[in-house]
Amino acid sequence: MCGIVGIFDSNNHIDYAEDILVKMNNAILHRGPDSQNIWVDKDSRIFFGHGRLSIIDLRAIANQPMVSSCKRYVLIFNGEIYNFNTIKSKIEKEVIINWKTNSDTEVLVEAISLWGINHKLFSLLNGMFAFAVWDKKEKKVFLARDQIGEKPLYYGLIGGSLVFSSELISFKSIPHWKPKINYDALSCFLRHGYVGGQNSIFLGIKKLLPSHFIVCNERLEIKTQEYNKISDDNYFDKNANDDDIIEMGSKLIENSVALRMNSDVPLGTFLSGGIDSSIILSFMQSKSNFPVKTYTIGFEDQFYDESGQAKLISNFFSTDHNQFTLTENEVVDIIPDIPKIYNEPFADMSQIPAILLSRLVIKDVKVVLTGDGGDELFYGYSRYNIVIKLWNIIKYIPQPIRYLFVNLVKISSTNFLNNNFNFISNFINKFGKFYSIGDRIKKISYLLQADSFQHLYEMFISAWSISPLLIDTNPQARPYFLEKITESFTDKEKWMTDSDQKIYLPDDILVKLDRSTMSVGLEGRVPFLDKNIINFSSQIPFNYKYRENENKWILKKILSNKIPRHLWDNSKKGFSVPISSWLRGPLKDWANELLSEKSLRQTEHLNINLIRLYWDEHIRGERNWQYPLWHILMFQSWKNHFFQN
Repeated sequence: MCGIVGIFDSNNHIDYAEDILVKMNNAILHRGPDSQNIWVDKDSRIFFGHGRLSIIDLRAIANQPMVSSCKRYVLIFNGEIYNFNTIKSKIEKEVIINWKTNSDTEVLVEAISLWGINHKLFSLLNGMFAFAVWDKKEKKVFLARDQIGEKPLYYGLIGGSLVFSSELISFKSIPHWKPKINYDALSCFLRHGYVGGQNSIFLGIKKLLPSHFIVCNERLEIKTQEYNKISDDNYFDKNANDDDIIEMGSKLIENSVALRMNSDVPLGTFLSGGIDSSIILSFMQSKSNFPVKTYTIGFEDQFYDESGQAKLISNFFSTDHNQFTLTENEVVDIIPDIPKIYNEPFADMSQIPAILLSRLVIKDVKVVLTGDGGDELFYGYSRYNIVIKLWNIIKYIPQPIRYLFVNLVKISSTNFLNNNFNFISNFINKFGKFYSIGDRIKKISYLLQADSFQHLYEMFISAWSISPLLIDTNPQARPYFLEKITESFTDKEKWMTDSDQKIYLPDDILVKLDRSTMSVGLEGRVPFLDKNIINFSSQIPFNYKYRENENKWILKKILSNKIPRHLWDNSKKGFSVPISSWLRGPLKDWANELLSEKSLRQTEHLNINLIRLYWDEHIRGERNWQYPLWHILMFQSWKNHFFQN
């Protein structure tokens, strides 16, 4: 796990490029604290920088940038190729290599030397990666990213040169770069809490999409290609029974965990007590001769605290369990660090416990396995069923009647709705904690405006609509990912999981994991995102994911063979965070300053009156605006930090 930076200045437009490269590399020192190195070809004006987090083969000889044995290719690489020993054996069947290290980096650069950067290469790689390659013969730079997007890579043409980095903060080291907000990206962020698709928050800077690579020649002509994600391996036999499929899924997860336990440094696992993290732990402990180190975070607010469930699982496996409680004082201390850690607007509320947990875990281990990805691959989110049920009701209500209800709710105050419909609050409270019945009715009326199933899902996962929050702008009508996925719409369940796999997973879940762990030099590994499990998930029929009114049916069956069901089957709510009460408590002064009229006016195109209205209603307890307000707060906080110099 590392950080990479580079400049391809073929037209000699950047003065002191080598000095700038060093500054870019130092800006992401946290990603590679064990060694920092650069490689320069002044004649070709190519500059590579690398910061290494040493996990496999800790010797200095395994540091990067690394040159292939044929001397043609130079590689800088962020990530892990888990099946590098298998690839190494394939290479040895075709050529004789005098291996200098035991690292996956050397295997990758020799694989590139042998087969080139093409679909064959990517079909062999099983891991997480973002890498850059300089081809000395063709005078070309290649940038590539793994199939699901575990590792980040940003790039752009600045001052007549190609510049790239693992994180946006490096671009600040380029003297003549003048960052400008991309309002398409901002509209996506304000809706969803993350910048989705190939956009970054800045015009001219892009994210390399998962499953893509680019080629840049000396004329700085960039060509983008998507490589094949699904292998030819067949994981589903139509003649197989349930037990066969469950066993196959179990074996694939076991193999994935075993690959990700390969490490020359200590490792552990995040344990939430839910299905996914418990499955990962079960296989880890079966392959360890010592108690696995497990890490859980809890909350002072008992409604949100689920650390007790994790404790039950850890006791069952007799792990070396470490439990932490996130206090309000720690929340206040972490808040100023969020924009520095993510250096792009990011508003997933669980970023706070993720940061604290990473800071505590790094004291013991250098690698941590997580249960991320199970929900997206195996239909785990409760919102999938909620949206389908909602649409099955909404679609039968004539639009004039829907809009009549919507307009009546709009002109009704929250207090009026609370006073006249409070009799159903006890019923709704059975489904979870909520602010008020009036607040819930207001939100339901918003969803009634959906004109299609896709539109309803988009509204359901949005904190703000594009309009009227941004004024005097013309952002794209629909986020990039929803436009693209709509083209291949086949059924509701597949469409929702496809959209989450292509955008929510890489641009929210994996960003949260990457930035929080790498901020302290901790490597996060995700067994569910093994390419074989991804292929298995795409091939098995839907009834293995949802059956008998149960999401993640097959994962529950796998876990039932490992742990008594009563230990984990207690309706885990997910990693919720009490932001609503924090905004009215320990974070009130901080939020009040960022949401002041003076502060908001420093950002163009924001609807200040609407934001101030939401903040006032939230503070008075009339509405729960925690999600939209948190998105604004994270943008304001990031903007102040990024542009402070």
